[in-house]
Amino acid sequence: MDSFTIRSLDRISMLPDSILCHILSFLPMKYAVRTSTLSTRYQYLWTYITSLHFDNSELFTNDIGEAEADLSFKNFVSTVLLLSNVSCLEKFSLKLESFCIIGIVKSWISIAIKRNGQKLELGYSQLCGEIPIQLPQTMFICKTLVDLTLKGMVSLQIPASIWLPSLKILKMEDIIYENGDSAQKLIHGCPVLEYLDFYREDAKSGEVLNISVPTLKRLEVTCLGPGEQLVFNTLMLEYLDLTYYWAEGFSLVNLSSLLEARIDIDLSGSRPINSANILKLLRGIANVKFLWFHADITDYVPTTFHTLQNLTHLRLLCGFNCRGFNLNFLNDFLGCSPNLEVLVLEVC
Repeated sequence: MDSFTIRSLDRISMLPDSILCHILSFLPMKYAVRTSTLSTRYQYLWTYITSLHFDNSELFTNDIGEAEADLSFKNFVSTVLLLSNVSCLEKFSLKLESFCIIGIVKSWISIAIKRNGQKLELGYSQLCGEIPIQLPQTMFICKTLVDLTLKGMVSLQIPASIWLPSLKILKMEDIIYENGDSAQKLIHGCPVLEYLDFYREDAKSGEVLNISVPTLKRLEVTCLGPGEQLVFNTLMLEYLDLTYYWAEGFSLVNLSSLLEARIDIDLSGSRPINSANILKLLRGIANVKFLWFHADITDYVPTTFHTLQNLTHLRLLCGFNCRGFNLNFLNDFLGCSPNLEVLVLEVC
């Protein structure tokens, strides 16, 4: 075979359909669909893509009106889902910005669930009204769902029956909770949950977020609501990322497996953390090995810390309203860390 013949070979088309579909899954859907015009081989190949991602801000240009763009996007997504030949959908991702035909979204999610969806990502930046996305009830009893991300103007209204036996990853960022216990009910309906990322701003005073999931290994919680109480009881937890501004209290129980923690407390500086809360916090993370700690401690009162026997790496930060490191706090912290190897002091 001469060199010209070798160069002229279409090596990509020689690949099996499964590999070609995998390659197409990395393209924006509008380009993946356009490959149908390349040849007869590609005419229906895109209909077997198992990972579908739709973003209305990328799909159509700004040279048409918003109403026309919304209609075009609606027709495109509906057509792709209608023609898809996939019975097991690995991923369905939907990112919306200023999309006003919101009623159709619920049916799109239902289709993804019926196709045995394993990973569902839903993000909605609402700029043209106050109507949030409603979730179908079938999503809350999906046996195949492994990874769920909800972000933005998404209404979390928990039905009477909820059971997600395969869900391992759950991320909820600044969504709408129809009831004070909506998040807690959803979490408790996930018996094998391993990773929880929870962000909430609108919690009311006196509300309690009780996270008691035996299988949880990684927990990232940001609570900005005034007066919210946090209760964590997760025996297998290995990583904790906790940020809160005005929480009235917290309880950390059974965190014996915790290896790494990142703690941000009251970054506004309006209500400095008191000694009692510091003691409670350190007692709850007593087995931690790597600790990143940021809090307003200017009004710290010397006390006796719980010994952090396993702590080897400590990073302390001060900033915003802090005037520097409180030497009494630093002295007590180091005194309770007999095996510390690395200490980093940082002003941000």
